[in-house]
Amino acid sequence: DSSVTGVQTCALPISTDVKKRPLVTQLLDFYAANGLTVLRTWAFSDGDRPDALQTALVNAFAQNNDKILAGVLNEWTAASLDFVVHQAAVRGIKLLLVLTNYWSDYGGMQQYVRQFNKSWRNLSDDFLQRAEGATDVKSEAFYQDPKCFDAFVAFITGLLNRCNTISGVLYKDDPAVFAWSVANEPRLRETQHARSYTLHTCLTASQRLCVFAGLVGAIGAVVKGVDQKHLLTFGSEGFYGPSTPGKSNQVCLHFKFLNLDLLKLNPYSTSDHGVDFLRHFEIECFDFGCFHL
Repeated sequence: DSSVTGVQTCALPISTDVKKRPLVTQLLDFYAANGLTVLRTWAFSDGDRPDALQTALVNAFAQNNDKILAGVLNEWTAASLDFVVHQAAVRGIKLLLVLTNYWSDYGGMQQYVRQFNKSWRNLSDDFLQRAEGATDVKSEAFYQDPKCFDAFVAFITGLLNRCNTISGVLYKDDPAVFAWSVANEPRLRETQHARSYTLHTCLTASQRLCVFAGLVGAIGAVVKGVDQKHLLTFGSEGFYGPSTPGKSNQVCLHFKFLNLDLLKLNPYSTSDHGVDFLRHFEIECFDFGCFHL
């Protein structure tokens, strides 16, 4: 039986307070008792705080230094992730581990951009939280900055090659891992704010499609280069894009037979998001796609 029943609990591994570990095991017990077999959760935590997963990013940010050793993990925080992975495995629950976030929660792409671009680093958190489109501006810089890409690759490589301190199994070999997700809800938008404040080249809609597909494909290839044992997805919500009309596959033919326009099924226009679900699903390194409901 290849079917799975899953649930999402985003920040389960992030707490480094060992006193809270009984709460983690209680939650996992509840999931197991209710027949849940896959848990989607974060395998990252970036930001200007002592419990961030990437120690180097925190230290370099504090020192206003962009020449850092990326991929160095905070052992205190990483041990919390080890605990979650091990405890899930004991209960027969597999993990879909997400490697970064498009949104600012727990750092994500924004933290990489703030680290490697001093102009963004010097902007206050208050401005970044209030500015309309600020998330999109910084994510666009993430996609076009080779330093962000290199740092993210270093993090991925370090995490997948990590040996779980409890089980003694490398993450890339651990049967407790169901799959990896490149990011949570990645996209490459351009808003009016982006056109005003972006620090990199503004892109047309067609260019964003190409840049987005190229980057997630490159990151996916890195993951598969390190880990050939686990499944991989790109993590977008499942928005249809330009490749959908006329696509000769069973899904599209089914909707065509029902006289439905798949593009109109998107919750809002995604022409400026750089996302094209079917195009990304066909990238060789990805094994499956996801829809967020």
